[in-house]
Amino acid sequence: MMISLLISMIDNSLKKIKMTKSKYKRRIESQLKKAVKHHEKYVAVFFDESKTLKRRMYAFDRIGTFKGASEIEKATNIYRDTSQPDEIREAALR
Repeated sequence: MMISLLISMIDNSLKKIKMTKSKYKRRIESQLKKAVKHHEKYVAVFFDESKTLKRRMYAFDRIGTFKGASEIEKATNIYRDTSQPDEIREAALR
């Protein structure tokens, strides 16, 4: 029931802004792809030990959260690595 109400609301909203469902779907898919690329870009910087502390922390602030087992495992390894800067280790816990 709740889902059908939500779909009805979306349909009505699309009619008001004159957007077809397929165009709306393409727009959402495009936004999702951009978000994934954004996340992957900044995660790569955070995990790259050759980058400066400032750059890695800047990237971390844009990640949001780690996603998937691989990222979580890398973050856990960073936390355990006492040679990593304290700021990076702390960020890996968040």
